[in-house]
Amino acid sequence: MALGKNIINNLLFIGMASLLYCTVAGAQKPAMVTSPEKPVKEASGIARTEKEIPVPQPKSDEAIASRLSKILSLTGWFKDLKVTSEEGIVTLNGRVDVASQREWAVDLANDTDGVVAVINKVSLTEVGWFDITATKNELKNIWKKFFAFLPHLLIGIIIMAISLMLYRTGAKFNNRFWQGRIQNPVLSDVVSKLGALPILLIGLYLFLQVLGLTGLAFTLLGGTGALGLVAGFAFKNILENYFSGVMLSLRKPFKVGDRIEVAGEKGVVYKMTTRGTTLIDSDGKHILIPNTIVFTGIIRNQTASKATRIKMVFETQKESLARNQAEILNFLKARSEVVKSPESTVLPGGTQDKPTLEASFWIDPNKTDAEKMKSAIMSEIRLLDTPPLNTPAKVKDTDNDVQAILSRAAQTDTSDSKERHL
Repeated sequence: MALGKNIINNLLFIGMASLLYCTVAGAQKPAMVTSPEKPVKEASGIARTEKEIPVPQPKSDEAIASRLSKILSLTGWFKDLKVTSEEGIVTLNGRVDVASQREWAVDLANDTDGVVAVINKVSLTEVGWFDITATKNELKNIWKKFFAFLPHLLIGIIIMAISLMLYRTGAKFNNRFWQGRIQNPVLSDVVSKLGALPILLIGLYLFLQVLGLTGLAFTLLGGTGALGLVAGFAFKNILENYFSGVMLSLRKPFKVGDRIEVAGEKGVVYKMTTRGTTLIDSDGKHILIPNTIVFTGIIRNQTASKATRIKMVFETQKESLARNQAEILNFLKARSEVVKSPESTVLPGGTQDKPTLEASFWIDPNKTDAEKMKSAIMSEIRLLDTPPLNTPAKVKDTDNDVQAILSRAAQTDTSDSKERHL
């Protein structure tokens, strides 16, 4: 019985000793991680892994200098190039022609692996006072760009030519349409061209797009006034005269054959065009006045009404004042050129020493020329003479005079046949 208890106690002791040994051994040597890619967390919170990670080694100064020297030499920009490196500090020596090339070399060295700092000793090549190398290089670049741009320019010219042809065709078609509906020829021409204007604008937009002027093309399409600015500066006077001619044709302050005075010039209206109004003076000279001046100026139309008053002053003597007054009044009433209404008047004036008679009468300017009428009366009335007044001679009809002037001017007309008449 005692022997059995001893055996059981010994077995328990051996088991406890074995368990204690395993526990101590496990604490001294941790178990191996089955997956090398999966980190193992320890009690300290630091993760370990069995994977080996290579650590980059710093490059040698020789490798850095050699690498930079090869790159800078390939550019062909540097003269007397020398690159050194010591403890990662790179020193650049040499000469360049452009400052931007030197800056590019410094940026390249700073971006190179293993470089700590860069010492820039690259200098700019001194240019002589008559060195045109930069100018020659710039001219070469312009020449190259021109040849690269030439195909685009040719295509743009073709597009613009086609647009102009379509614009003219559309304007002619519109003109035929509006001729029977708008009586004024100039206004009909303006409306016809405005109707075809979108074709020209589209062609101009495509032209600018082909040339690479996209921003200007969008500006034109957006209607910010680029076309208006160009027309305003380049064709300011032409456009002013054109639209002034249109307004004159609508208001019609005068017509061909009228005697007018504008801008200090007097004459018979010979023609009115989109550019200006042509007058013929008493000497037969042509006077071209721009429509802008005519439209904004003061116009005196002597033939617009059926009656124009003429004033004349005659010198006389005190003792024959009443007799001469009656003679002049009867003389004026006897002339066929003087209209009956309003009535003619002859009133005394002047001073006691030098009395005068002021005659006021009316004529039809469409039939009688005022200047010729005054000249004829002055030659026929001689108040200082004792004989009676001469028999009045009729003044030449104004209509025939104007027709003769216009006919003579038409024979020597040298104006542009394409110019639109109002």
